[in-house]
Amino acid sequence: MARVLQASRTQPGVFLQAEHAGVIAGIASHISDVLSFQDELMSSFWPSELAAATLHASLILCTKCFERHTLTLRINHLCRVKEEDVASLSEKILTAAIGNRCAELILEGSGITAEESDPEQLALPPFRPSDSDSDGFISGRDEQRQKRQRR
Repeated sequence: MARVLQASRTQPGVFLQAEHAGVIAGIASHISDVLSFQDELMSSFWPSELAAATLHASLILCTKCFERHTLTLRINHLCRVKEEDVASLSEKILTAAIGNRCAELILEGSGITAEESDPEQLALPPFRPSDSDSDGFISGRDEQRQKRQRR
């Protein structure tokens, strides 16, 4: 993945080796899996728009920066989608796939890498089970049932 990052900044093409296409395809597959649960996005855009934006978002994740690539420009042309529309949709898809904070870091250009990122800064807040819960988990139904019993 680091070679993909270096290649995108030093060479006009995205790929240094053939296996980089597999990496991008894997990330695109994961993003499309996440996208399948986003009803609002799925119903608001054409499949060709979603496909172009998914590929664009995958390249953003692989290169860890927001920049133009010849490959995405050609796909936008084939799908007959404006570049700015694909960029806007890929931002929405990235937010759904990796969360608002990480998407903003990448899109703003700071780019996170494993060496530079602070794991505590990107980590989720610690889970604190409630006092009435013995194993640390209360389902929504159990919580509603407890409220009714208190009344």
